[in-house]
Amino acid sequence: MKAIAEAGRGDYIFIKDATSIAPVFGELLGGLITVAAQDINVNLTPLNGSFITAVQTGGIVQGSESNWTVVFDNLFAQETRDILVDMNIPALASATVAQKVLRVDISYFDPVSRAHIVLDPVTLAIDRTLGERGTDDVLNLEVEVTRLTFLVSKEIQRALGQKEAFDTQGATATLDALLTRISISPARDDPRVQALKSDVESVQEVVAREEELTPVTSTAIASSASSLGSQRATSTSGFASTAAPAPTAAVLAADASAFVAESPSGR
Repeated sequence: MKAIAEAGRGDYIFIKDATSIAPVFGELLGGLITVAAQDINVNLTPLNGSFITAVQTGGIVQGSESNWTVVFDNLFAQETRDILVDMNIPALASATVAQKVLRVDISYFDPVSRAHIVLDPVTLAIDRTLGERGTDDVLNLEVEVTRLTFLVSKEIQRALGQKEAFDTQGATATLDALLTRISISPARDDPRVQALKSDVESVQEVVAREEELTPVTSTAIASSASSLGSQRATSTSGFASTAAPAPTAAVLAADASAFVAESPSGR
């Protein structure tokens, strides 16, 4: 059923019992009433010799060396979607201010005006310095939290697959490695990361049980982890839309324009 939902570009939510029906339908129906954008296309084009090595997001990703496209089926009011882009940037012979590395083009269908909207492109630029990265450089914690969110979603689903294949040892190792990654993260004290840690520990308890993982338990955890990865949940403990304000898809471009990074020499 999860595969069918994803193929139809819909959402799959596990409903454990009758008492869970009303909150889930309330969340979904409320979202349908407040859909801010549909069929959102985000095109990512590397510039000046840069190239994209990976894209992580809750949408459908299609990529090539010269262009990547992310498609979201819809965006609710009061909802945000993050796109985490890993890039290789060529070395420079001299320091450069505001080197353009990525162009972002966004289009979407506005369900209110019934119009196809094309936003002005946004170009991301970074300041380039020579030499190795300094010890006083500070990691962007928002990037780290986003990276951990996608990682937790993926690894929890991987551990569940291992447990279902009767590889309890492998599932335990997967979750142990995930907790180690969280423990050494510069963002480990962030409340969102602490919530992710609690999610992993909860799944770890389930995996550690000697009995076979029941379909109900496995489906419930996998569904929540999938919702977390698609950014339609704040944790694997239940379905809840992200609460950061984002009235239109234009926020994707606005957030992108605020991106600031510094690349070490040779990257």
